[in-house]
Amino acid sequence: MICIRDCRLFPEYGTIFYQGMKILSTAVLRRNSQMSESVEFQVITDLAPIAGTRLETNAEQVKAWLTEQVAPYRAMVVSEEGMAAAKNIRANIRKLKTAIDGRRKAVKKEFMRPYDDFEKVCKELTGILDEGDRNIDRQVKAIEQERKDAKLGRLKALFDEESAPVSSYLGWERILNPRWANAGFGEEDAAEEIRAAIGRTAEDLDFISALHSPFELTLLDEYARTGSLREVLSKDKALRARQEAAEKRIAEDAGKDTPAHENAPGCVSEPCSGAADYAPLSPCVPMEEPAPKRYRLRFEVAVTAEQAQALKDFLVSNGMVYKKI
Repeated sequence: MICIRDCRLFPEYGTIFYQGMKILSTAVLRRNSQMSESVEFQVITDLAPIAGTRLETNAEQVKAWLTEQVAPYRAMVVSEEGMAAAKNIRANIRKLKTAIDGRRKAVKKEFMRPYDDFEKVCKELTGILDEGDRNIDRQVKAIEQERKDAKLGRLKALFDEESAPVSSYLGWERILNPRWANAGFGEEDAAEEIRAAIGRTAEDLDFISALHSPFELTLLDEYARTGSLREVLSKDKALRARQEAAEKRIAEDAGKDTPAHENAPGCVSEPCSGAADYAPLSPCVPMEEPAPKRYRLRFEVAVTAEQAQALKDFLVSNGMVYKKI
């Protein structure tokens, strides 16, 4: 006798005994704190006769006959003239196949009838257990979700507090790791990951500032959108190339349209000697102009990122010295 015991799901266990062809299947629900009484579900019917049953048929005789009958058709060549005969042969073959398959289904149905009844009973019993399982499972999952939400809430509060200096460039959704909510993921470990992300962002912002790019505000906006230094550097390179191309084009256009000495600011023409009508003009001589008086203004203005960049470009293009306050 082979005995498999103590297959524990919770306090109950199942035992299965094998002895020759006789099978006795027993599921035992033992007394425990959840269930006040013992109950035993047994298959009382002796399954040995069923397990050892072999259907007696004349399959071997039919097999030999079919092999002989079908042999000519395995290599049969169908011609245009023999289409009608070929179709009749095919129909007869299919009728035999349908008849054999029909017998198989009928026998299976009879053999499965007691099992189908047994399966129906088992599903009814497990359905009763499902009612209790679903009720408990729903509440357990609700409590677990509350714990997860509370844990993530504490972590977000930590993030909001410590990310204040970089909050414009780092959002909670960008760094949120769903694994933080799991019971097996330590809350302190999650906090360390949050602090590390905040630190990396601060370092990235310092790096962008160190570029001293004339497009710094645009680069900061790009970083806020993507959180990627690679994208920021690519953006800076593209903007610088565009600016250089524009300046080169303006310089080329100015060189084509106006002589270098003509209409230069701060220049006066000297009187020319010789014939008034034919004397060539002398180059203009630049005059020294006093440096304009500069004023220091301090003000605050509310602008968008694009407006801030435009304001910075205006100050730079007009030679105005400025600094952050």
